[in-house]
Amino acid sequence: MPRRWFASEAGAVELSIEEVSRLAEVCGVSLTAVAFRCVELDVIPSALAFCKDNEIQWSNVSDSFPHQYIRGDGEPDGYSGAWEYFEKGIDHPNPVETPADTWFGDYDISEDDTVIEQCLIMSRLNATLSLIWQV
Repeated sequence: MPRRWFASEAGAVELSIEEVSRLAEVCGVSLTAVAFRCVELDVIPSALAFCKDNEIQWSNVSDSFPHQYIRGDGEPDGYSGAWEYFEKGIDHPNPVETPADTWFGDYDISEDDTVIEQCLIMSRLNATLSLIWQV
């Protein structure tokens, strides 16, 4: 996924799991690889959080995203799509507006700050991949 080509392709779409999946097919790589590349190249201000067995395993935040510190180790917050999957078996495949402090621990977050989370369930791995972007 060459930087210039990828930035042009990904920057021309509205961020969503569906668009990331489409780019993954075009590139012949996994959805996770494309989502990570979107965040890494800061194509669209966004973040990723991967949870397995109800634990946050890793995360990545683009430099231009207004919040930089995803809550670390431990289980995902109760307002997240990841938590709803692990604790209640609920799958919300569509993007959902979520309080920013559900995922982020920055000191300057107000209770009015929100983000969009779209959670991809990876049931065979007992895992989730949350794609997070600005409202």
